[in-house]
Amino acid sequence: MDAGKLSFPWQLVIIIVSASGAIWTMQYGLRSDVRDIRTRMELQTEINAAQAKLQEERANALREVVLAMQRRQELQQFEVQALKETILKMDRR
Repeated sequence: MDAGKLSFPWQLVIIIVSASGAIWTMQYGLRSDVRDIRTRMELQTEINAAQAKLQEERANALREVVLAMQRRQELQQFEVQALKETILKMDRR
């Protein structure tokens, strides 16, 4: 049998072409959805990284504030001690 002599009814050709178009359209839509999902996942990863960095910066800032408060408290203790010694020296005179 010679493949060149095959003929198909035009309705069958239209059905095949339409089905092929429908399949291509569904695949294109699916690819688009996959791209959208991938983009959202990448953006979420960036957001998570930014939030982690911000949280780390806040923790570092809080540590600095606590250290500054501790230093200030130590300085105040030295000042109080110095005042006590000054008062004791004045009383002895």
